[in-house]
Amino acid sequence: MTLHNPAFFAWLLAASLSLVILWIVFTCFFRKWTFFALNRWILIGGTCLCLSLPLLSPYVTRTLFASESVVPNFPLIMSSLPALQADADQSVETAAAPTARLGSPWLWATLLYGAGVALMAARSWRAIAQLKKVRSAARLLSSGSIANVWVQNQLPTFSFGRNIFLSTHALSLPPGQLASVQRHEEAHVLQKHSIDNIFFEVVAAVFWFNPFVRKLARHLRDVHEFLADLSAAGKHTHITEYQELLVAMATGTPGYRVGHSFSDSQFYRRIVMLNKPKTKAMESVKLFLLVPACAAAIFISACVDTDRNVPGNPQGIVAGSNSGPVISKITWTGNKVHSSAELDGLLGVKVGDRYDRKMFGEMLSRGTQNNSVLSLYMNDGYLFFYTDVDEKLIGEKVELTVKVYEQDQAWIRNVIVTEKGGGNTFSRHVRPFLDVKKGQLFNRSLLITSQEKVAKSGFVNPDSVMINPYPVSKTSANASQYVDIEFVVQKP
Repeated sequence: MTLHNPAFFAWLLAASLSLVILWIVFTCFFRKWTFFALNRWILIGGTCLCLSLPLLSPYVTRTLFASESVVPNFPLIMSSLPALQADADQSVETAAAPTARLGSPWLWATLLYGAGVALMAARSWRAIAQLKKVRSAARLLSSGSIANVWVQNQLPTFSFGRNIFLSTHALSLPPGQLASVQRHEEAHVLQKHSIDNIFFEVVAAVFWFNPFVRKLARHLRDVHEFLADLSAAGKHTHITEYQELLVAMATGTPGYRVGHSFSDSQFYRRIVMLNKPKTKAMESVKLFLLVPACAAAIFISACVDTDRNVPGNPQGIVAGSNSGPVISKITWTGNKVHSSAELDGLLGVKVGDRYDRKMFGEMLSRGTQNNSVLSLYMNDGYLFFYTDVDEKLIGEKVELTVKVYEQDQAWIRNVIVTEKGGGNTFSRHVRPFLDVKKGQLFNRSLLITSQEKVAKSGFVNPDSVMINPYPVSKTSANASQYVDIEFVVQKP
């Protein structure tokens, strides 16, 4: 799976819009409930559902998780070389990456998205570093089966994981109020609220561009505090005593972002919820509102299903599908070695099929039963063979012109075995498994079989076998084209 895959951004968009629906439904119908435990699971389960529903789209599941190569780690299976960009210092793997052009809008979108994720990750890392700093300077007060209690003077009282960090201000409280503060934080520990916070930290990083994710996280933190207050206030005969404690602890100092701070700007909402009458059981009927909300999320996922593209928007393809224009004509130009009829037979796409640009390109490379136009040429030495497809849209039909650039045949000059990490301890054991020999005409199938034999030989790590063809610059215009083949292996 690659981030610049349009299907990934389709998933991002559908999931993001679904999260907006979740926020609207929760804010309008569930936020003021006193069913705090149920609200917690509405927020967590709803978020998981919003992330999962877009995967029901056949386009997203087929394209996002599709296998990108028939033989692992072998780039030539994907595409051929642009003829004029390969030289002695450039590997085929680098030259044959059409999706990595800086002009691609998906690449720019990926770079922008990645930068946002990196900033959010740095923000979380800073919070972790702050926690480590507080932990290293804190003094252990007690260690019990529920939590470890520490004393620190850098932040207001908070908890994270199985650790409660009391502020020095909390220690000056009367014993009864200090016990209430500790019960509050123990409720966070027992109910594992830190796991919820970490989950939403990850979701917020993935959907950094969506402000409603942060709003959902804030709602969840409110619910956490309401649950902890309910546990701590239950020991008080008069609820006003606990409210006075909240006011006393409200210093206005920002709390720890990932943990739970006892004294923060939530205290007013917490007091309101402590005095709010319990929600009537009949209110639970509102849960049925989640059904149309799910339906709306599924509808959004269907709307962003980019499987229904026209040629101007390259996406996944299935010949004969009900989306895209109908292919009315396929014309081959520039092919001298093989006839158009021969190429048509290997293409696997015919006149009358529905057209999709990405799938058409895949059929040029993979064809049917692992026999393709690309294989036909590259098994006959045409290492630098490549194609370019022109599209002419006429109403609901499209005429395709496939321009073939055959280039020169390439001959193998040297076959090199390189061990990762250096050394030459077992390369002699690898060479007998290589079908590729010096002086042969370049043959893609022999490279693949050689890779498979080496991987199964038992002498190397089977997942480490890489093949790098290095074209050799011509000495003159009429000279033969040569290529060095490097097999990169690693010890088991």
